[in-house]
Amino acid sequence: MTQYHFRLAIRPVLVAALAGATVLTAACSDPDANLATAPAALPAKSLGVSLQVSSLDAPVGQRVAVAVVAQGAVLGGLQGRLNYDASALRYVGQDPSGQIVSMVSDVKQTAGHLTVVSMDVRAKGLPERTAVLNFEVLAPNYGAKLGYQFAKAGNPANDVQYRRAQWQGVVVGTQLAASETAKIMTDAEIARTVDATLAAAGKKPMAVPGALIQGTQYGDCNLDGGAPDVFDVLCTQRVAADLDQMISGTNVTVRDAVIAANVFPANLPGAGEIGDAVPPGLESGTASKIDDRVLDVFDALDIANDAAGNNRTIPGTVIPGREASQFGRPVVSVSCPISSSVTWTRGNIYRIQKPANPLTQVCNVGDNNGSGPTTVLTIEAGTRIEADSNTIVIGRNAQIQAIGTLSDPIVFTCGGSQATPTTGCWGGLYIDGNAPINNGTLTSPAITGRQGGGAKEAIGEGNSGSYGGDNPNDNSGTLRFVVIEYSGTRFSATNERNTLTLQGVGAGTSIDYVMLDNGLDDGIEWFGGTVNVRHAFVNATQDDGFDWVGGWRGKLQFGIVRGCTPLCDRGIEADNFGIDGLGQDPESSPRSSPTVYNVTLVGDVTPSLMGQNNQAIEVRQNTAAMIRNFLAFNWKAGLDIDSTGIPSGQPAEPTGLICKLLGGAGNGQSPIGNDSLSIRNGYFAGNVADGDADVNDPRNLAGSGAFLYNCGGYGHNGSDLEAQYIAVASNFLTPVAGTATTHLVDPFGAVPDFRVKPSSPINGVVCATPPSDGFFDVTATYCGAMPYQTSGGGGIPWYSGWTKPR
Repeated sequence: MTQYHFRLAIRPVLVAALAGATVLTAACSDPDANLATAPAALPAKSLGVSLQVSSLDAPVGQRVAVAVVAQGAVLGGLQGRLNYDASALRYVGQDPSGQIVSMVSDVKQTAGHLTVVSMDVRAKGLPERTAVLNFEVLAPNYGAKLGYQFAKAGNPANDVQYRRAQWQGVVVGTQLAASETAKIMTDAEIARTVDATLAAAGKKPMAVPGALIQGTQYGDCNLDGGAPDVFDVLCTQRVAADLDQMISGTNVTVRDAVIAANVFPANLPGAGEIGDAVPPGLESGTASKIDDRVLDVFDALDIANDAAGNNRTIPGTVIPGREASQFGRPVVSVSCPISSSVTWTRGNIYRIQKPANPLTQVCNVGDNNGSGPTTVLTIEAGTRIEADSNTIVIGRNAQIQAIGTLSDPIVFTCGGSQATPTTGCWGGLYIDGNAPINNGTLTSPAITGRQGGGAKEAIGEGNSGSYGGDNPNDNSGTLRFVVIEYSGTRFSATNERNTLTLQGVGAGTSIDYVMLDNGLDDGIEWFGGTVNVRHAFVNATQDDGFDWVGGWRGKLQFGIVRGCTPLCDRGIEADNFGIDGLGQDPESSPRSSPTVYNVTLVGDVTPSLMGQNNQAIEVRQNTAAMIRNFLAFNWKAGLDIDSTGIPSGQPAEPTGLICKLLGGAGNGQSPIGNDSLSIRNGYFAGNVADGDADVNDPRNLAGSGAFLYNCGGYGHNGSDLEAQYIAVASNFLTPVAGTATTHLVDPFGAVPDFRVKPSSPINGVVCATPPSDGFFDVTATYCGAMPYQTSGGGGIPWYSGWTKPR
């Protein structure tokens, strides 16, 4: 039987599956659902849910049936969670010989809850008994804790969605009997059955969610290359019911639940192409962010309707970026410098020519001296830019407008003589701006339309141009849905090119949804400026993930750093003026003072094998900062607060920055000027040490290795001051047992999932509320870079589907 014929055969009745059960077609008739006790009358156009039980006084060892009942509406799909007392009931499955319409989450017999997804798109819809589950009685009074947590439901005929339902209690149901043949097949058993069918249908492999496979349509969850069908419904249901992981796991290579299956809401008129402000799948229906994507019963219902002939607009539409025109594009050679405004379109690949000397020459866009008209480099969504051993520098009087989309990001990589991507095969993307910095000389040019000149300016590393000025709101353009990979150059230990370098960039610049992958140096480095960044994912960069210096006073929210062994360094490295210990003035103004919320910092599977400079967070050189709502897992050290640095000609300040935080006023030391450094609301797990004992800091050591000074009552004699800072209750810094894999879904997978597991004690914890200043998302009161994972559907992580690997 071919897949096409099978789809037609079930057109009147969609199939469904239960956890680990063979796929069966539904029976032709619906069982009646007779309530023993009449429920309360429902208001007009409302949905009521209840539980029926075959018996409330069955003896221990006997089976009972529990039915999820929905009344008041014809439903095509229903999703919710059945709660029960795991010490009194043991789930034994559904009857494989009956009408199978429900999928049930993996059974953890001590959990006491099951996520249940039921679906049927016949005109009659689901029966009132939308699911019948069987349990073995373990103890009397098993009905006391039975309950149902409604999630959502949908109507197949008129697209009505129900977000609320009236709870009508637990009753004994007549003509409801337990099944002695009910069973739970393993997930592997159903996977083998489904995979064999898909293989016979000629399924195609994918790389990861969001893979660019020509012709892929919305709704094609299993990526077999055809129009949406019953297998795609099954694929979507399994993820919605927590049977398959959303973006990781062993079967991720034959599934795309993140882009292809996320079809609801449609958010018409577009399908996520250029110019469509609100792509499919955004629950909020707004263009502001993609953080609210959810894969649930509504997505499965839309795909099911389309497969059953009830055509939907989004399922069956080719996903942007997968059109035939996007494959085999011509290469356009780009000469440098770029001195006039230009637009690069997605129909081409733009290759920047190799310079005669890649170490000294770069590809300048516009100029750095503040004269002439603004040069704008505009890059369409889906465009690929290849730099042949070159470095792109957006000048101080230029802009870049690189605006990708969720399904069609912009990619910067290497090409030409560097056709095989390797770390450091090109120099990265630099943006120079006119915002204030705290180093350099008072020689910045005057810019037309603003006051004066004569602010500090400096020359960037690696011949990357002049930057800095007196305009904190300077606008260097937009980066949105941009991937920058395999870049970086090292000239010396203190002169390097990064993946994305922001030099004196102002707050008028917009940077949101960027991935920095496999760089030779830092992922993002801020050299002063005031630019804000949201949704940044740094993966396997061979220095620090986030690095600031030179007076950066911007904001960062939703950041991820994943390290590597043995080359990757810190998650966050923070300085004020320069590198600690090189005689640079740590009191230089304006002091680095960013505000950072919601970051996830993951080191490596074996942190003990990482290099020496492998702290999740290192702050030093008298930087100020507010760091909140973070996770620091699997590093050599979770937190390291180093010396303030010693200005030339001044006596050593023996106790350093950590001492100030711990109460250095008792030593006559003052706080850090008018700024502050505070690191609070975070969790540590899997680190070799949560705090760094600073045993290598010569400013804190006597010749014997003992600390010389008392720090506001905190003794130095070999003690770990960072650990003492972590232990201060008001800092809300919490070490927890286990490692990154204990608490996160799949942090080290080829396709990682950094969400906090439902089983982690971190899940559900309310952390700090971000500032209400128009930039921060104040609803992100969780620790880490994304909402915690929930049972029964759950949100799609913001980085999934557009970042690498794709």
